Amino acid sequence: MRWKKILVIFGVIILGLTAASLIILFSYDYNKFKPYIAQAAKDATGRELKLTGDLKLQLGLTPALTIENISFQNAPWGSRPEMARVKRFELEVALLPLISRNIQINRFRLIEPDILLEINRDGVSNLSFEVKKDARPPEEKEKKKDEKIDLPGFLVRELLIEKGQLTYRDARSGKTYNLALNPFSITMDADKPV
Repeated sequence: MRWKKILVIFGVIILGLTAASLIILFSYDYNKFKPYIAQAAKDATGRELKLTGDLKLQLGLTPALTIENISFQNAPWGSRPEMARVKRFELEVALLPLISRNIQINRFRLIEPDILLEINRDGVSNLSFEVKKDARPPEEKEKKKDEKIDLPGFLVRELLIEKGQLTYRDARSGKTYNLALNPFSITMDADKPV
């Protein structure tokens, strides 16, 4: 009889901790991560990433990330301040493939992306980023150089672009090309070859 009481108490504790964890996860303000994301982008590219809208995370077996009002800084010589603007970014990932080190994106959706690719008169693309120099000693750089990296499997099942605009501008030739992507959709079946 005593062991039943212990099991019931243990079960109640586990249920209570699970409920508390879920409440915390579902009520957490994920907007607190925006400065860290922006700083990581700046460290990697030397340019500013602005996330002015809400960052929302939906939890489950296919967690989804939604970010609204994103802009990415253009090169200093660019024809406009932003290289890219996106009204809404949605990403849905399958959790189970992560166990086998595979990344499966079920849905990647961009709403009203406006992307500018341009080349200046010197032939430099706005895709050339100023990245911080590696400050480690030369010995550590050599060690890192010899390390092998195993990349995970990567699959995007569905890519959706709504009301998209892609502009290519070449200052050397003076030509500009515009491509409207409305709607643009690619669906990939994981069971069939590409």
